[in-house]
Amino acid sequence: MSAICASAAAPPTRYERYHIVKDMHIQFIEPTKRYADIIIPQGGENTVAVDMLVATIKLKLLQGE
Repeated sequence: MSAICASAAAPPTRYERYHIVKDMHIQFIEPTKRYADIIIPQGGENTVAVDMLVATIKLKLLQGE
């Protein structure tokens, strides 16, 4: 048997991958949000929120908190 024939399953389609990722997000990420101190929408792409967070951290460090 050759290596090409070893895998009979077709790779998931984009639609299937979307639902796999969405299901995993709902199962593992969403429940942990309740324990977060801060959530930045769009993550690192949200430069306004990231800049505000960095400024707050710098201020706290300068104040010695």
